[in-house]
Amino acid sequence: DNPLLIFPMLLYYNIWLHHQAQKGGMLDAENMTRNYFWTILGKWEKNIEDLKFIDTEEQFRGTRKNVKRLYFNDFEKDTVNYNCGTQIIAGEKSFCFSFAENKDLDLFYIPLQNSKAKWVRIGGTFRHKDDIPEWNTWSMPKFNVRYKNNNEIVKNRMIRVSRLLKEKPGALDIYFDSKIPKEEIDKVGMVFLNEYSSTDIIVDDLYIEIFN
Repeated sequence: DNPLLIFPMLLYYNIWLHHQAQKGGMLDAENMTRNYFWTILGKWEKNIEDLKFIDTEEQFRGTRKNVKRLYFNDFEKDTVNYNCGTQIIAGEKSFCFSFAENKDLDLFYIPLQNSKAKWVRIGGTFRHKDDIPEWNTWSMPKFNVRYKNNNEIVKNRMIRVSRLLKEKPGALDIYFDSKIPKEEIDKVGMVFLNEYSSTDIIVDDLYIEIFN
């Protein structure tokens, strides 16, 4: 209630808000969420990692413990031709998801039962094919973590990887975290969803981890 404390805080906030609206580029009035706002509040330099929190409200803070990798795929041993051409992210093969042909794709599911872990992290290295971004937010492909029980969806969380990729052309390591639901589940998986975009995504080194 001390005005001597409140006034400097309001002044600082007003200067920060003006800076972000004019030059900072961190404010996204059309897509602003409470979690994203509190994530960027007080920051002066843009961190593209923060853009994940426009789409997901779940955010792990702190040091991960008891990390266990459940899945990893660099596609080097994959026998399917994904038509990457010369646009390989790493090694000799990468996975190319052509959205003109596939509107959604369940990449994989793995068993996850009776785990003492509290969080799941899914990630990989991503790139827009030919570095041509998808600018329309509602057309951006969605990278999902999905929990199921008896093939029924229990929980789904997602991010739009194009939010990050359009900020930095080329390959980019992207991940996000999700709380393991308290409801009974028997598997967790990665899913790509696309309804409107014709932008192709190249991915490599996909992984899934659990941790506390």
